Amino acid sequence: MRILSWNVCGDLGTAPRTAEKVDELRAILNYWEEGEEERESDPVEIVCLQETAGRNGQLNQYLNDVGYTTYLEPEGDTGNGRTYVIGIREDLGIEYVEECTFHQSFEYEEIATSPTRVPYGVKLRKDNVEFYVYTLHATLGGRRIEALELFSNSLNNPQDNIVIAGDLNCLESELQAKRISGYQELFPNFHGCSNHLDYIFVRGNLDCVNGMNSDPSKSDHLPISAQIVFKEDEGEEES
Repeated sequence: MRILSWNVCGDLGTAPRTAEKVDELRAILNYWEEGEEERESDPVEIVCLQETAGRNGQLNQYLNDVGYTTYLEPEGDTGNGRTYVIGIREDLGIEYVEECTFHQSFEYEEIATSPTRVPYGVKLRKDNVEFYVYTLHATLGGRRIEALELFSNSLNNPQDNIVIAGDLNCLESELQAKRISGYQELFPNFHGCSNHLDYIFVRGNLDCVNGMNSDPSKSDHLPISAQIVFKEDEGEEES
């Protein structure tokens, strides 16, 4: 199954208009849906959007129009009115199981200085395999590690199949810098792909392959997609 993640707002004043974002999302979804002679159809079954707000709500409407069931959640008390969207293609065999929220884990006495926007997730099922999809929008600044520690601590069961798709607001080179090397320790056994400031990575009985970045847009956040595959069960291989 293919997943797409995109922070649709970005921080640059030259970010595309909403109509351009809808056109770009349409082009990406059509690219994977239609396939070509040398490339089989690989439709995007899960879409994770960050920072939808105001007119950007048209992106959610577009997803509904082309067959996605969407689940929306505010980015938390520090989200400035912006919303997460997770869209799934139920017609392709994705089943919604339950919502996963983190508001209780991210309670702070001083909301204005809390170190992150609250992540959001859903538990899904495909081919009788259950897995979690979480999307997040990390804040800028020195408290990013504190925020991600809270998120990491919420992922208690190492046996869970997990996909994290979102905006970490840091480059891959920064991840390896000593001053924020804690990122690598917070999500052990995860692997995946990145596109500038945005990431898709997985854990458990999942693998992240065939990652693809879109053509550079006018924003500092670019769409990223990857194919998520279920690994063969080791017990079955041995039997």
